[in-house]
Amino acid sequence: MSFSIEIKNVFAGYGRHSVLDDVSLTMRPGDFLAITGPNGGGKSTFIKLVCGLIQPTSGYVEKQGLAQHDVAYLPQHNTLDNYFPITVKDVVSMGLYHKVGPWRKYTSEDHQKIFECIEKVGLLDFADQQIATLSGGQFQRMLFARLMIQDAKVLFLDEPFSAIDDVTSELFIELLKDWNRQGKTIAVILHDVHMLSAHFDHVIYIKKHLKNMKISDAFSPHKLKGNS
Repeated sequence: MSFSIEIKNVFAGYGRHSVLDDVSLTMRPGDFLAITGPNGGGKSTFIKLVCGLIQPTSGYVEKQGLAQHDVAYLPQHNTLDNYFPITVKDVVSMGLYHKVGPWRKYTSEDHQKIFECIEKVGLLDFADQQIATLSGGQFQRMLFARLMIQDAKVLFLDEPFSAIDDVTSELFIELLKDWNRQGKTIAVILHDVHMLSAHFDHVIYIKKHLKNMKISDAFSPHKLKGNS
């Protein structure tokens, strides 16, 4: 099914502080985008706008052919209480809430999917452990499994590779590339120049304004660190 996300002449900010000025972009099925730019440039604000978590002060964000559960978001900062008495399996199962609702029971097929996603991120031996026992990398793997089971058409990830080891980073990037090959649209905020050049063809550079470009044509490490 075809869909699109149209961001047109969007301005956004917090109070009197302007963060994004006249930003426009069209996203379609199969896009695999990296979003980069300086700290405070508006990258996270841009993702929150597209996900509908905040509203623009002017301009519009229009999603055609997408239901609310078709768009998934992995924030930069964990919103879970690490010490809440809940297991890895419980957290991953949250990704199915849009399907089962708050009162219905999970089917045997649902349980199978939950364990399949946990296994794919290498946490099968930790499925019944309390999340307070996880390392930082294991916690991020769990959040990836929850994202995976949502099976959304569009995925936004805010710095998913920060504070994790190289093995986990490689696992994540391969999962993202596999999802993209399945036709999912993926946008990832990141700063690693080598990862940008190795895995992404299209890069969005945001520093209040937005530039959409091919890394092979327009980027160098100097430009990535410099002004927009």
